[in-house]
Amino acid sequence: MSSVERAPRNPNLDILRGVAILGILVANISSFAFTDPLDLETTAGTTGWDRFAEYVTLAFVNGRFRSMLAILFGVGLYLQYRSREAKGTWPKDYRRRILILALIGVVHGLFIWPGDILFFYALVAFVVSFLVDRAMLTQKLVAGSLAFIALLWGCGIAALMLTMPSGEGMSDPMMKGLLKDYALAYTQGTYLDQLRVRFVFTPLFQVMTILLFGLGVTTLFLIGTWIGRSGVLESPHRHPRALRLMIGLGVAFGLLPGVMLATYAAGRPESSSLSLFNEVAFGPFQALFYLAAIAAVVDGRPLGWVAESLRQVGRMALTNYLLQSVICSVIFYSWGLRWMDRLTFSQALLVVPLVWAVNILFSRWWLTHHTMGPVEWLWRRWADREAVPLRRPEPSGSPAS
Repeated sequence: MSSVERAPRNPNLDILRGVAILGILVANISSFAFTDPLDLETTAGTTGWDRFAEYVTLAFVNGRFRSMLAILFGVGLYLQYRSREAKGTWPKDYRRRILILALIGVVHGLFIWPGDILFFYALVAFVVSFLVDRAMLTQKLVAGSLAFIALLWGCGIAALMLTMPSGEGMSDPMMKGLLKDYALAYTQGTYLDQLRVRFVFTPLFQVMTILLFGLGVTTLFLIGTWIGRSGVLESPHRHPRALRLMIGLGVAFGLLPGVMLATYAAGRPESSSLSLFNEVAFGPFQALFYLAAIAAVVDGRPLGWVAESLRQVGRMALTNYLLQSVICSVIFYSWGLRWMDRLTFSQALLVVPLVWAVNILFSRWWLTHHTMGPVEWLWRRWADREAVPLRRPEPSGSPAS
């Protein structure tokens, strides 16, 4: 019996992964559309629509879907631990799986898009794999300590950005030169020019991501393992107290203060630093609210077209994440349609539903004929070192059978 048959997928988790993967594109679109996504004069412009779009992303997107993915990755880590522990293959097989994911992230970051998050998540998963089987008290002490330090660190960085004169951080001649090379490569250069620049910017991005978000994301992975152990997202109706707790925490410490801060920050010159504080302080709680609310809505109900489409996207989450990068590269980079730095922020957001449509239609078509996404198949084949069926068997009685 194949591993696919031994481990049936939970539709709730797949729907949540689908929402997170589609939502993360809204947060990432600035990195594709602009050579400097933090330059509000370029990205947001001065129109009412641009300011409204900035407000929506500050209040409901930035840091929310990345936190959702981190928590869901933690849920998946626990499920992997449970199944592999039962088979006696934990942790060796899982760490090989994570190593391959890290290699996929390296290829993605160097050859497609420097903003890759797979390598970072693989690194965090490797660390958390040493904690998932420890006593719960140990895990809580580690998570609490990391969360406290991460909050202080994030608030300190945001405060430093607030007190720093505009543009001072980019006054270093070396940094100015790097940013100029980046802008020229992506707006006028060839693919080889962009490849050369990515070999510089991708490592820099990974280091900055680890420094800014490493402690907080590690905490979210641990929270995800606890949520996975509880089963609340897989069967919300069986865990009403846990569900109410997630929703209550998400609204009180995420949604309400996050929306209020975004209302204050939108359109202000210091909004980038306030956005960072919003992400670090309120984003994880708001992600808990999103997860619990969506799981409660879809749990036990017949899947309509929207929910089924989200489930299919979630089943191919890794493939769709990489596909988003490929599509956006074609749309924005100079070797494609050359749209980089030619749109306002609100116009760039209009590209997002087009990419979503490709994700959804491709996922539904592909999974009609295959058991899993193409990248997921390669990942499992290399990681588990076993023959995994890709083509879906023909229905009994068909000419092929």
